[in-house]
Amino acid sequence: MKVFLHINELEGGWPSFPYLSLFAEQIALWSPSAHILEREFVNGRSILNRNTLLDLVNEGLITVQGREQWFDKSSRNRKFAEGELRWHDSFDSELRRIAKADEHAPTPRVFMAPEGSGEKFATEQFELKTTPFKVARRLVTENRIPRNVQMNIELRGLEHRDDKVKLLMQIFKNHEDARIMSESTITCEEEGFPTAEYAEIVDRKATEWGGSASSFTEEKIRSFIDLAEQIGRIDTKGKFLNLMLDTRVKEER
Repeated sequence: MKVFLHINELEGGWPSFPYLSLFAEQIALWSPSAHILEREFVNGRSILNRNTLLDLVNEGLITVQGREQWFDKSSRNRKFAEGELRWHDSFDSELRRIAKADEHAPTPRVFMAPEGSGEKFATEQFELKTTPFKVARRLVTENRIPRNVQMNIELRGLEHRDDKVKLLMQIFKNHEDARIMSESTITCEEEGFPTAEYAEIVDRKATEWGGSASSFTEEKIRSFIDLAEQIGRIDTKGKFLNLMLDTRVKEER
């Protein structure tokens, strides 16, 4: 089973990341930000730092995806000149190097994805007043807009309901396209995410979902490792978790 995480948009994404490795054969991260990860590490909410994450990518224990512009320093910094989504020289340059090295690999560790089809999809659904449009309009009307969509609405200064409906459909479609490209069967979303409506909008089975992201302490994670060892299920998951924990010990020294 492979889990897809739009990691920057999950409030409990990095704290819950090690726990996910206990039941996932592999984890696919969408556009991870080194600045957000380091902030979570410094604040004690993550046992990973950016160097640990790069180790896990190099080991092939997780994969990373993002739009081509995400892996281009100039394009990225034009869009995110300030804030935590901006380019990080050592981290993002290494991800780009891995992407180029794995360009023709059957299962690349880092994949630069083409632009999504969300905008075209949203326009078509809006013009035809389809079921996805009606579901999206209901979410907006009932003020049940997911946090990541609301953030984008505010960034763009959208006030008209129709504009919000189109953006919601666009983001949902791009999100689903990214999941499909990652070959993941499970996604992890924020608590309260409208999974049934999402499934209707993007034509996906509503049962293909993981739980919401939540925080797990190092003590809990180590107890999970002990349990996994007792039942003989430590294999790559133990390697994955212990690598993160051992790296943290080194950092603290």
